[in-house]
Amino acid sequence: MRGWFLSVCAALGLVVELWAGDGNWLLPMWSVTAFYATVVHGWRWSLFPWAVAGVVVDVTYGRAFPITTVVLLPLTLLLARFWRREGNCRLLAAQAIPGAILGMVLCLPALWWESCRPENILAWRLMLHAGFLGLQWVVGSALLLPAVCWTLDRAAKPLSLPRYQEIQQRRADPHA
Repeated sequence: MRGWFLSVCAALGLVVELWAGDGNWLLPMWSVTAFYATVVHGWRWSLFPWAVAGVVVDVTYGRAFPITTVVLLPLTLLLARFWRREGNCRLLAAQAIPGAILGMVLCLPALWWESCRPENILAWRLMLHAGFLGLQWVVGSALLLPAVCWTLDRAAKPLSLPRYQEIQQRRADPHA
């Protein structure tokens, strides 16, 4: 049941991100759902569904280098593993903090990759555009992560799956 739930979450995150990208909005739904799944279910359960979804994102956007799967997925998994161990998962509003950090960490490699192309060097309009895209990514992640946590926890409860807000109760205290 857990594998199906995570596959559906990855597919929905993928569809929402591609749908928003079609409207020229940078909505980091793929990374936010990957963060949620990694915090709740661990990286072993979330690696494969989000790697497949990342490849689909890269192919759909026509990227020559699969930056989503090769760079962004490992960064998301590392940040989620840290938050699972050290973060506050009980308060829903506090999830805006890792959401903003996730958006900031993930927008930097993607914007660097786009900005370092030879035709884009020394273009002030590109820097302004990159700043706007980074702002979209940071604010979008900060707003999306609490909403995704609430929504997926509500969906996981009737399925008797682990929930985001119960992670702190299940983990051992690393500072004891």
